[in-house]
Amino acid sequence: MLRLRRKRKNVFSPMEKLKKIYPDIKKEDVVSMFTFDLDPEKAGERVDGIVFVDRKHVHVIIDGDVSSKISLDSIASFKTDNGVGTVFASYTLKSGETHLLCIGTMSCAKRMIESVKMLNRIADRGFEYYDKMKAKGGIGGFERKSRCPKCGRPLPRGSQQ
Repeated sequence: MLRLRRKRKNVFSPMEKLKKIYPDIKKEDVVSMFTFDLDPEKAGERVDGIVFVDRKHVHVIIDGDVSSKISLDSIASFKTDNGVGTVFASYTLKSGETHLLCIGTMSCAKRMIESVKMLNRIADRGFEYYDKMKAKGGIGGFERKSRCPKCGRPLPRGSQQ
């Protein structure tokens, strides 16, 4: 028997949720954005969280409210760690203190890790590097690769899609 999936109501993309909090934000202003789904303060409790980075701050939004806003100038590096079925993102201040940024289940891991890598590159090389890579078509140092529409694997160089 074939079951059709119903479209869920009131499902918004992270960018749509962000526009509700910051109505004047444009897509070009967002350097990096990823979601998380576990509360960093209450163990095991589910939340609807977004971390987004602009050129000056790291914003942590939990359930539609701005939880924290950290200046990028004060951050030395970002880091991810794996837990049991979870992934943690943290940051280290230039003073040496380490703070938890967010926690997510493994469904959030891939995007979180990619974003943290890119943010560390920006911390090391500056926004000139980010602008150069964005102009080339590869964000965060990774060139966009053509992928097979059927299986999703990267296609060899020079092949047509």
